[in-house]
Amino acid sequence: MYESHVPLLENEELLQTLQTSRRTALEATQQLSTSRQTEAEIDEARQTYVPLATRASVLFFALNDLPRIDPMYQFSLDSYLDLFVNSIDRSPKSQDLEERINNLIEFHTYAVYKSTCRALFSRHLLALSLHMVYRVQQQQGAASAREYLVLLRGGAGAGSRLLLPVSKHLKG
Repeated sequence: MYESHVPLLENEELLQTLQTSRRTALEATQQLSTSRQTEAEIDEARQTYVPLATRASVLFFALNDLPRIDPMYQFSLDSYLDLFVNSIDRSPKSQDLEERINNLIEFHTYAVYKSTCRALFSRHLLALSLHMVYRVQQQQGAASAREYLVLLRGGAGAGSRLLLPVSKHLKG
C-alpha cells in the first residue's frame, strides 16, 4: 500500500492519474454510446433480411422432408449453403434494398426448385412442387395442415366431417 505525506491537492502524480482516469472513462462512455448506436443500426439492417432468411430456411426444411418420399433423397446443409451463395451472386441486383431482397427470394426459390428437380425421379416432381408451395404458404399463414393432407391423400383418412362441406358444394 502506498502512503503519501504530501497533501492531496499538491500531489501532482495523483492529480495526473485522476485526470487520465477521467479521460479514459469519458472515452469508454463515448465508445459505449457509439457501440449501442452501431448495434441498433445492425439490428435494423438484419431485420430487413428476415424475409429472405425465413424463405431460405423454409426451403431447406422442405428439402429435408423429401426422404419421406424416398430415402434416397438426402440434401446436405453444405450443398444448400453453396446454392444460397450462388443465388446471392447470380440474382438480379438492385440499389433498392427491398427490391434486392425480393429478387433474392424469387431467384433462390426457383434455384432450389431447379436444382432439386435434377436430383429427383420424374414421378416425384409434382410432390416436390406441392410440398414447396405448401411449406411457403404455411409459413405465411395461408395454408393449413388439414388442407395439405386432403391434397396428399385425396381426402382418405381426413374424416368425413372435412369432406362433407366439400361434397355438399360439389353437388349443388
